[in-house]
Order: sequence, then structure tokens, then C-alpha cells
Amino acid sequence: MANAARADNSFLPDFCSERPVLVVLLITQLVAFLLLLAGRMSDAYLWERLLLLSLYLHWIGLSSAVVLCGARRRLMGLPSRVVTLACFVLLLLVTALISECAWQLAQWLEIRHYLPDQSHSAFLIRNLAICAIVSAMALRYFWLQAQWRGQVRAEAESRYQALQARIRPHFLFNSLNSIAALIGSRPQEAETAVEDLAQLFRAGLSVSQRRIPLEDELEVTRAYLRTESLRMGDRLNVDWQVEEGLESQLVPPLSLQPLVENAVTHGIESIADGGTVTISIKKPDNFLMIRVENPLPDEVQASQGTRLALNNIRERLLLTYGESASLSVTDEAGTFSAQLKLPLTALESAA
Repeated sequence: MANAARADNSFLPDFCSERPVLVVLLITQLVAFLLLLAGRMSDAYLWERLLLLSLYLHWIGLSSAVVLCGARRRLMGLPSRVVTLACFVLLLLVTALISECAWQLAQWLEIRHYLPDQSHSAFLIRNLAICAIVSAMALRYFWLQAQWRGQVRAEAESRYQALQARIRPHFLFNSLNSIAALIGSRPQEAETAVEDLAQLFRAGLSVSQRRIPLEDELEVTRAYLRTESLRMGDRLNVDWQVEEGLESQLVPPLSLQPLVENAVTHGIESIADGGTVTISIKKPDNFLMIRVENPLPDEVQASQGTRLALNNIRERLLLTYGESASLSVTDEAGTFSAQLKLPLTALESAA
């Protein structure tokens, strides 16, 4: 809740970064052109006036960006009205100070003819009025943009939670069914499976988190495979190919396990002699590549459950990473392969 309130009050762009500063320079240059067009186009000092006007407005724009950059952290957490009023006053003060410096500098360098034909007070009032209008419009735009971004985030979070809620019962019920098949014939193994189910259940409850360490997701997957191994015996083999040093990388919860579950349920279980599920996790370039492969029976047709699980993972990847992550599947030469491509995000860097 505190994070939501903090995000609501941080509608100001980060003027310490390059892009907002470039936007400020663009806006000030456009204002310079507008002010020049509003004057006398037959002025003999037209181009010199444009040069000085651009320099003057860029001076105001860059100084305002520096002031807002320094004030942004101190204003974080305050009500939006207070932030807006404080920024408005700061922008007026910067404009008044630079306007006064520009007037005095023009008098000292004897270039008064480049300034508008106004008195000292009229010059200051005119500049402050223009600053007030531009600042009010800019602050209103920043606030509306922040409100829009917040609404988009809220809708995305709601959709993400709905997708997680859809995968949770399917994940847990399958584990319960596996244990139920063992209770009558192998009670000791069923007891071990119950312990694994407790771990699986904790994973099901933790899906509200956007990302968890890869090590946690691997433990959940191993617990699921141990449960299935008790039911399927030697028919289920697993080949782990996990590159060292990737345990701290963050992944969406229940991202690997559903892929392995699909490989077991729709691949190995349908083959009389069983087969091997190959799980490969590597780090090429700046991405984490997770690949799950399994053999397919001679006659196989993608089930509705398989499509729903894959679509669920794709949508959760889109909501978490945008276009920088992907899930691709291939079906060639009797082998089904699902590959996750995730941006590298270590636990310590996300903290």
C-alpha cells in the first residue's frame, strides 16, 4: 500500500536522466520559435534575436531541470497537490532569477536592443506569465500521464493475478491425484510425497510474487518430479543440464514446473516404455534460456490443457517483462520442445 502511494505521488519525470532533459530542450526551442513568430518578422535583428532567445530559454529550461532533479527525492511521498505547488513555485523562481540576470547582462553588454521594447518590470512580468502558463500545462500533463500509467499497471496486475489463480488449482490437484494413487499400495512413499506436496503447496501460495529466485523454482520442479516418479517408476527419467551460477536469477513463479508437467503428462505418460525429460538452463548473452524437451507418442494431438498452460505462461511473461521475454515451442522428429527466453535479473540487482 505504501508503494502504491509512493508511486501515485511520483508523477514527475526523472529530470536527472537524459530523455526528460532532451524533451525540455525541445519544448524550450518550440517556445522560442513561437515567441519569435509573435514579434515583428521584419526586425533587422531577427536571427540574432532567435539565437539569444533560444539561449535564454534553454538556460531557463536546463536550470529548471537541475532544480527539479534535486527536489524530486525530497518531494517523493508528499500529496500530489503539494508536489505540484512546490514545482510551480520553483519554476517561477528559476524564471525570475534568470530573467533578472538576462536583463542586467543585456544592460551591462549594451545589447538592450535585442530585448523586447518593454520596461524592466514589464519584462519580468511577461516572462513569469509565460512560465506560469507553460509550467501549469506541463505539470498537468505529467500528472495525467502518471495517472494513466497507474491505471495500466493496476489492470495488468489484476490480469496477472487472474492468470496465477487459474494455474494454482490445476497445479495442486494434479499433485494430489498422484499422491492418492500411492496411499493404498505404498504408504511410506505416499508420506514422502506429502512432504513434497507441502513444498508444492507453498509454491502455489507464493504465486502472488512476480518473480522468485531460479533456485526456488527448481526445488518446486524437483518436488513435482519426485511425486510423479513414485507413480510412474522407471518410466520417467530426467536429464538435468543446469549451468552453474544461475541460482540467484529471478524467474516468474510456476514457469518451469508447468512446462515439465506438460512434458510428463502429454509426453512420457502416453508412451508405454516412458522416456526422458531433458531440462536445460543456460545463459547465452544477456538472457536466461530454459528449455524442456520430451519425446512424443506416435499419434499425438495437442490437448486443450497444453494450450491453456502455454498461453497462460506467455501472458504472464508479457505482463512481467513486456516484449523482452518469450516462450517458443517446436514439434520435430517426435520431440516436443518448449523454450523460455528471459532477461537476466539477479536477486541482488532487483533488491
